[in-house]
Amino acid sequence: PVLEWINISHNLFGDASGSVFEHMLETCKLIHLDLSWNQFRTPGAKRIASGLKENGYLKHINVSWNGFDDDGGAAFGDALANNGFLTELDISSCRISTEGFGKLMCGLKSNEELEVLRVGGNYIPEAAVEVALDLLTTFDPTTTKISIIDFSGIHLPRNFDQKMLEVRNNLQTIKVIPGWNKPGIKTQAKPIHVDGGAEALLAIKEYLDHKNMSVFKLFREFDGDNSDTLDYSEFVQGIQAAKIPLTPAMVDKLIQYLDADGNGEIELKELANKLKEMSNKIVRRQTVS
Repeated sequence: PVLEWINISHNLFGDASGSVFEHMLETCKLIHLDLSWNQFRTPGAKRIASGLKENGYLKHINVSWNGFDDDGGAAFGDALANNGFLTELDISSCRISTEGFGKLMCGLKSNEELEVLRVGGNYIPEAAVEVALDLLTTFDPTTTKISIIDFSGIHLPRNFDQKMLEVRNNLQTIKVIPGWNKPGIKTQAKPIHVDGGAEALLAIKEYLDHKNMSVFKLFREFDGDNSDTLDYSEFVQGIQAAKIPLTPAMVDKLIQYLDADGNGEIELKELANKLKEMSNKIVRRQTVS
């Protein structure tokens, strides 16, 4: 029998292993591959995307929760334009913003096989979502197979409902999973699934690492009234302002995970202690491996 499904998420492969996965994708006959939560950055994204361009078997790939940034997103857009086999790409929460998302959508327009694209939790502004919806009205309905685009955790433009009417005039069966709502938008968000508060905390840790920021500075930016504690509103507003890719459901889980004394507020020591525990676990895993 041929191995068709591999889940190797939540490891520490990183960019150093990018060439290995590039070669694997060029030669393997896998149908499903999960590489989420593996600390790939732009170089690793480019390697994986390069292998994906040459792959003629893979149907589903999950590369979510990696730090690809815009250049990594662009590499996957190029892969989509050149791959005629993939049916689902999950590239959620990969620090992709306007430029990278635009390249993904251009690649999608050239693709005739992809059915599901998940981009939720990225740093995609409302204006970029609006441009993407306009682009969907130009897709050829006789060749494209795209049926689901997942925007979970992303702010929608105020004219989202009107734009979707225009999209469906062209692509009648497409489903767009919306993200955070704004007043006047009646659709409801469908959050990205996470296993618990620890995984949501990892998103904060990766944000701090990416920005070279201390937890103390982050806490002070969130703590608008200088009370040395964060209530629910301050925490949510801080997450949104920093563009950390967490949905409201994730924030709820994270608050429950961090609130050691159960008083409904987050203290600096609670956040710092949990982040220290997570860092120590990562170091131990790296030492063992």
